[in-house]
Amino acid sequence: MILRRINWLEEHNSNLSIRKEGMNSFLWLTSAQVFRISALLVSTILLSRMIPKEDFGIFAMSATLINFINIFRDAGMSNSIIQAKIVKESQVSTIFWLNIAISLSLSSGVLILSFPIAHFYNQPNLIPLISVLAIGIFASGAAVQHDALLRRAMMYRTVSVLDIISTGAAGICAILIAQNGGGWWALVAQKVIQILIYTAFVWMACDWRPRFLWSWQDSRVIANFGAQISIFNFVNYFSRNGDNILIGSYWGPALLGVYAKSYETLLGPLIQIANPLANTLLPILSRLTTDPERYRATLLFPYKAAILCTLPAGMMMLCLPEATVYLIFGSGWEEAVPVLQWLGIAVATQIAGSASGTAFISQKRGRDYIITGLFCSVISILSFCLGLPFGIGSVAMVYSLMYVLVQQPFIFWMVGREGPVTSRDMFSLLGLPFICSLFSVPSLLAVRAYVTEPESLTTFFVGCLTSVFVQTLVLLAIPSGRNIMRVACHSFMYRKAR
Repeated sequence: MILRRINWLEEHNSNLSIRKEGMNSFLWLTSAQVFRISALLVSTILLSRMIPKEDFGIFAMSATLINFINIFRDAGMSNSIIQAKIVKESQVSTIFWLNIAISLSLSSGVLILSFPIAHFYNQPNLIPLISVLAIGIFASGAAVQHDALLRRAMMYRTVSVLDIISTGAAGICAILIAQNGGGWWALVAQKVIQILIYTAFVWMACDWRPRFLWSWQDSRVIANFGAQISIFNFVNYFSRNGDNILIGSYWGPALLGVYAKSYETLLGPLIQIANPLANTLLPILSRLTTDPERYRATLLFPYKAAILCTLPAGMMMLCLPEATVYLIFGSGWEEAVPVLQWLGIAVATQIAGSASGTAFISQKRGRDYIITGLFCSVISILSFCLGLPFGIGSVAMVYSLMYVLVQQPFIFWMVGREGPVTSRDMFSLLGLPFICSLFSVPSLLAVRAYVTEPESLTTFFVGCLTSVFVQTLVLLAIPSGRNIMRVACHSFMYRKAR
């Protein structure tokens, strides 16, 4: 499966148009993420009808530990490898063996921590569940360096194909296990199998092999910047997982299962879009830091397009949550309605927040990145605590409002303090989505007023068509909207021609 032999350590695509190469990479990753999101949505629709809510909650409890451990999996060094113009063999081999040592240590740590975590939640089933997930931690650590080299070489077509294969195979296995009464083991298998398949294929696609070299002197710069990213991830962990920890300990596995699955259904796809977009842009932006105009255009345009693509889903969740819950989860998941409704408000701002992270990393502003993460984590934990006594819907409500009104302005202000992107540039990401929402929300509320069964599939599909149609009309009526649609169509035709 080795596609072509190249020098993985040299700078690639230096003579190509950065804009065209970047857009082609983005389109490949977008295609893969569309498949990935669709596959995850189909598996969610099927698994939520086969597995009790309590099992989803137990799996979410284990995820709080796994997500924490994953912070330190590659110590943030993969981003440094991707951005570097030239890397040495001694650097790459040293970082690889360091990743292996870290992954092995983390896997062992997970096995030890499974016992106190099970005691904290009073769920003995967490011990075998977490122990199996530890296998995935070690396997993913073995894939980090090869994945980074593929992305550094901008071989996103290969990365996309591997992602599609591993996601599809893992989803099929999970459904088969759940169909035979596997319960939460199906969710564990889906996670671990996806990692194992991707790791195996990424080693086949990238024929670089580590040597028994160790040079801390050569690798120190990469490790130092990676450490700053890891510190941010550590701080940001409590913002991303504090709600699950608090809900699991306060309300138990059933409501945690509803909340975690609702969060994953809405904001999970946003992460699936934002992460590949950031991975595509980082090696490009790192070469444009001395060209402010091109840097701004390269950063802002893809994120504007991504926000507009996800906005109809957010409007649907906000205005017609009952129909969405019925389609995805089926009956018995009514507690998810207010969670999805309030999280729908945060759809556009979440991707805009990802743009801020891309700006910090590409400009190597690790200190500002950490300060921003610390502030957001404090505000998030405060919002979780304020909403917790009143139910999971209140947790989602307070978090969404605090994110939009407090965290997002602070994030944009921090980005604009220095560098080629101003705070005004960052706020411009939300301009078109705000205008579109002014027309989409009344249209969807009109649909809601005229339907007799708000939870029906007919309501869902009518709402989707209405949201997309209204947003398209608004974009066509605004010059900047027409420009985004024109460039997107041109880029699609460019990829098709290639």
